[in-house]
Amino acid sequence: MNPDLPPKPDPQTGEPRPPAAPGHFNGLKEPQPYDANKVPSGPTAALEWLYGTRKSGWWSAATVVVLIIAFLTFKSGLDWVFAWPTWLFMAAAGVAFWFLPRNTKMAAGADWVNAGGDTIYTYELVEIGTSGTPGSWELILKDQRGNVDRGNIADYQQNPLLWDLVFNGIRHSVAAGATIDPETYRVLKLDEYPNPPRSRRGDIGV
Repeated sequence: MNPDLPPKPDPQTGEPRPPAAPGHFNGLKEPQPYDANKVPSGPTAALEWLYGTRKSGWWSAATVVVLIIAFLTFKSGLDWVFAWPTWLFMAAAGVAFWFLPRNTKMAAGADWVNAGGDTIYTYELVEIGTSGTPGSWELILKDQRGNVDRGNIADYQQNPLLWDLVFNGIRHSVAAGATIDPETYRVLKLDEYPNPPRSRRGDIGV
């Protein structure tokens, strides 16, 4: 551990909480209850988690349909209303985006994260990268054990406390020599760290 950086939390208690990570947060209003069927497991207790719900599915579907309607109206007025293929396209897009967020499952412990694939040891990262475009950046993490996982940064940041845990490990790994390109460094806002810790939730997964 780097003594100049905030310490890794205790695996069982989650204390001390890491500083608040930088990012754009529009996330959970209330903590989600622990659900062993929806929260990925890890080597120690899950301290924070995020999973898709029916509500998030409806919200995602409604958002994409509204955006399509706005785009079509801007491009061609209301002519699209009379084209039945457009309605089929909107219905298909709505159904697809209803399912997408419901597949989201991620959890983080004191020194690990699982975004639905491999369990990644966040304080043992050797490569940190991103792909995609603003608003849909994908975070790519590889640890010393060869585990690789990909997760949408916006999904991580839906639970800011989860993102704090992951980000602290990333920061330690960068200080220890993990490979990170300038674009990823900028996207993660590593130069805006650290900040005061957020308050933690009450329950811990098992």
